[in-house]
Amino acid sequence: MIYIKSDNKIHKVINNLKKNVKQLKVFDQIILLFLKSFNLKLKNSTQLTKYPDLAALNFLLRKNNIEKIIKNYDTKDRVGLGLVFHITPSNMPTNFFYSYLFGILSGNVNVVKIPNKNFHQMKILLEILENVLKNKKFKKIKEMSYFIRYNKNTKITEELSSICDARVIWGGDNSIDQIRKITIPSKSREITFSDKFSCSILNLDRITQLTKNELNNVCRHFFSDGYFIDQNACSSPHLILWIGKNNNKTKKYFWSCINNIAISKYDLPEIAIIDKFTQECEDAISLNIKNKKYYFNNKLVIKELTKIPNNLTSLRGKWGYFYEYKIKNLTDLKKIVNDKFQTITYFGIDRKKIIDTIIKNHIKGIDRIVPVGSAHLMDTKWDGHDLIYSLSRIIN
Repeated sequence: MIYIKSDNKIHKVINNLKKNVKQLKVFDQIILLFLKSFNLKLKNSTQLTKYPDLAALNFLLRKNNIEKIIKNYDTKDRVGLGLVFHITPSNMPTNFFYSYLFGILSGNVNVVKIPNKNFHQMKILLEILENVLKNKKFKKIKEMSYFIRYNKNTKITEELSSICDARVIWGGDNSIDQIRKITIPSKSREITFSDKFSCSILNLDRITQLTKNELNNVCRHFFSDGYFIDQNACSSPHLILWIGKNNNKTKKYFWSCINNIAISKYDLPEIAIIDKFTQECEDAISLNIKNKKYYFNNKLVIKELTKIPNNLTSLRGKWGYFYEYKIKNLTDLKKIVNDKFQTITYFGIDRKKIIDTIIKNHIKGIDRIVPVGSAHLMDTKWDGHDLIYSLSRIIN
């Protein structure tokens, strides 16, 4: 692996890659051995328990999970495309590694543009990578792994785009639109992961039947979804859709439980208090919001919508700021969901019924439907893309 910050050195790497790109078979044994070694060091890191995003990555890399992924694919005659250029988001500490992971599993040489912000999680992952790749048996993997950092140097983006076999872009809509103006070879593939909106569907009838311990467990799962990376991930729920017989007592107890967890486990930055207050003022002016009979502290804010606004997917809370809305049945999703929706987390509902509703009503949106607590568990299938197949080719 090479971690490069100098523009001149990046240009040298690009010149070398123009002449020398050697891909491997998908799930090649040396790739799997490398990931096993990486996972062992990550699992033993003293920093793992401090960062939920590192723990989530460690979970994905476990031997059982990797084996499960492999079983889902027929990769007998499938090889990497060649060179994959990854442009990763600036506000996510570990996203760069997931993008790299999917690229290396697919047998590709990877050039990953990492965030300029010095996330501690990113530093930990890069240090572990450097350490693992010192082993001579991973020389080939080292030659397939480049992590680069540069400011708005369009020339570097243009050069890498001109020689890549695939370009993977993560970011906001505007950023993606600007990058896509830079052409890639006509034979090359492009995968984009843009701004997305996610929600959670909770069945009040089922929640009302839970014991106190069972409900607390559901709340812990919801907390891990809702407060992960300060609610910044695309799969973070912003809208809670309640289904079933309306029961304000159950809702209040649910949110009280979330609030208690947040008080004990969530560190709220000072800027969040000001931002949340500002958002409350803006929402009071622009949205149809019901006055609640209960209100929590700055670590949890809930706004009950009486009407779904046209700009629903722009209602993105941060630091524990949620919107809730009561639906009569799953068919109401067709009036709510659009193509900006990514993930539905659910509790107390049959997953197949949600899928059937989406298909039957021709709903354009929703790429993932997972139980509460699983919002941020990434997989090789993301945003409707199968990344192993998308980043490899089959030889007939």
